[in-house]
Amino acid sequence: MKYKICLVADVPNWAFDCIAQKVKKELSYKYDIRIEYFNRRTEADNFYEFIENNDDCDLIHFLN
Repeated sequence: MKYKICLVADVPNWAFDCIAQKVKKELSYKYDIRIEYFNRRTEADNFYEFIENNDDCDLIHFLN
């Protein structure tokens, strides 16, 4: 069974997204990795909803 990991970047195709893409590429053989986008500056009111939508993951890691 693969652990489910959610990597959270702030803006698509920017630095943190590129890092997340690289991590996913290198570790997808061992982990089930998904990349989501959440900008804490503009979407802070939706934080708990974001967490609930990704509660099936074993780990949620924010890169921003």
